[in-house]
Amino acid sequence: MEADRSAIFRSAAEVVGCLIAPISIIVVGMVESIFYASFDVVTSVVFSLIAYAMALGFTVLLGYPLYRLVVRINAFRWWTSMLSGAAVGALVTMLIAHPTHILSSDVPINAAAAAVSGLLFWTVQWRAERAKAAREQ
Repeated sequence: MEADRSAIFRSAAEVVGCLIAPISIIVVGMVESIFYASFDVVTSVVFSLIAYAMALGFTVLLGYPLYRLVVRINAFRWWTSMLSGAAVGALVTMLIAHPTHILSSDVPINAAAAAVSGLLFWTVQWRAERAKAAREQ
């Protein structure tokens, strides 16, 4: 029985990975709001939900197709996931924030958070593959 190739996601692990990956972006946003802004808890939670929705959108629109490309060329590793996440994070930050140069403070911070997002996504996929291999034994 072959999987349906018309589906956007190929497995439940990919869906879970996409849902978990933006969490590191939210953590960075919460830390920044605690240190640099005078937001109260309710405002921070509302902004975190908005940031999660945006990060999830970029994960699905940019990160997931990049993941499918990397899988297709058989190069899906933890380090390629981190590099892909960092590249997507830097690109999105430059598109949204329009920094004057690539080393503005937002780009490295968001690229690092997105690299952690890529690692989170890889971890979910790795665990799913290990569980699948254990079931097949």
